[in-house]
Amino acid sequence: MKKVLIMMLGVLLGIVGCQKQEEEVGCVLDGTQVCYDEEGSFVLEEGAVIYIGGLEKEFEDALIQMWDAYYPEYKGLIGSTSEKEAYDAASDLLAQERTYDIIYTSEEMVTYYLDKLRAWEERVYIIANENSIAEKIVSPLDQYFIPYSMDGSAFLYNKTMLEALGIDVESDEDGNGLPDSIDTWEEIFVLADTWSQEPPVYKDQKVLVTFPFSLNEMSLSYFMLTSNHFRLFSSNIGNDPGFNHQSFVKALGFIQEIGKHTMASKEVTTKVDQEVITEIIPYTTEEYIWQWEDVFNHEISPFGVVTPWMTYTEAEGYNGVDYVIAPFPTYQGTQQASFVSYNGFAMKANTPYPSATNAVMEFLRSEKVMRLFVQYTNEIPYAYQDHSLFFNDDRGEWMDALVLGDHISLLALPDNVYVSAMNGYYEIKWIDVLKGLIEQNFTPEYAASVIQERYEKWYGEQSSIKGLEIELGIK
Repeated sequence: MKKVLIMMLGVLLGIVGCQKQEEEVGCVLDGTQVCYDEEGSFVLEEGAVIYIGGLEKEFEDALIQMWDAYYPEYKGLIGSTSEKEAYDAASDLLAQERTYDIIYTSEEMVTYYLDKLRAWEERVYIIANENSIAEKIVSPLDQYFIPYSMDGSAFLYNKTMLEALGIDVESDEDGNGLPDSIDTWEEIFVLADTWSQEPPVYKDQKVLVTFPFSLNEMSLSYFMLTSNHFRLFSSNIGNDPGFNHQSFVKALGFIQEIGKHTMASKEVTTKVDQEVITEIIPYTTEEYIWQWEDVFNHEISPFGVVTPWMTYTEAEGYNGVDYVIAPFPTYQGTQQASFVSYNGFAMKANTPYPSATNAVMEFLRSEKVMRLFVQYTNEIPYAYQDHSLFFNDDRGEWMDALVLGDHISLLALPDNVYVSAMNGYYEIKWIDVLKGLIEQNFTPEYAASVIQERYEKWYGEQSSIKGLEIELGIK
């Protein structure tokens, strides 16, 4: 079974902390200590070769070439892996006895294998956060995980369509990343009400959808719950997602407000090759089906939600339009947020070269290497300063959107540390409650009480499962 999550981190952190204190007595490059020269630079162990697992091969090759060019006296310090090794599963890389000194992996994966990792030197993980425009990630993994790239969802708008419909998309006086004409949900609701009375025409077709809410995918629908500053697990307690907090009740008011505006005509369907492929009326279908890709593939609406893995850039080409990635609009003055997750670097505890490994990590977080990362991968860097100089694509837009996101919780259940606290959010039933709010059948107070009741039932089941495992001797 996987290692326990955050509830067990305190024990592991304590063990490593004791080791750290012992290491700081004197400084000999014996494979256990990190040493500095008189100028404060890392001293490299003789014969050290540092292997990095999990990188895309092209980036790894370019990284090695850059290191050797900048530090010819230490040429060969970063070792090359085979193409197969570079793409090995992160769990395999972390579980191996050594093979690699540094692993590029997800933050969540690090929680499972913390006992196989060593803390980075303080100057390395502090510099990593100081160079970021993002709010510092609040995580007990600070010393063990250096964030390097981000993933999540963002707001998307069809700039070409809005311009054709006479909407000003150039003015952004407050600099929030959205045109002033559409940077609040209140403004989008006005458009919805206006267009429902007399649908505008775009590319010889009526625009019958303002925003096609899809409620069956809660990882992408989370932004709807973040009005009024609500954030899951803001108390940092694994069995308190916040569903019984007043901020959650107020946040549900946004979903109720959606139903007061006609976001889509009741007669509209999407037709491709003469076949109806999906209803796009979020209030009349039995299932609130996936609709986000229809926004950019078939231009059913000027607004939507998008992730980096969706094919919106290809759709830009064949539709001949400009899609813009942006932060979510505000509602009642509150910025909405999506889930954001991070990939980054962890150091294996059994590296024989901890000093050289820290030196390589410091190099990885330099601006010149971050530019290399952008050049040779499609990933979104972790909110580096002055990032406008980095890109010739939309990753700058992605970075600006994701820095406003909500860090996915790494907490575990206090009564069953083998279960992620986030499972409760994903596994309870939401769709009938959200539909009830939209159709004005539920009040936010009642909806919150139903969600809390379902969460408590789910939580009780997880505790019962763990109790049965203990009784049966399952570990």
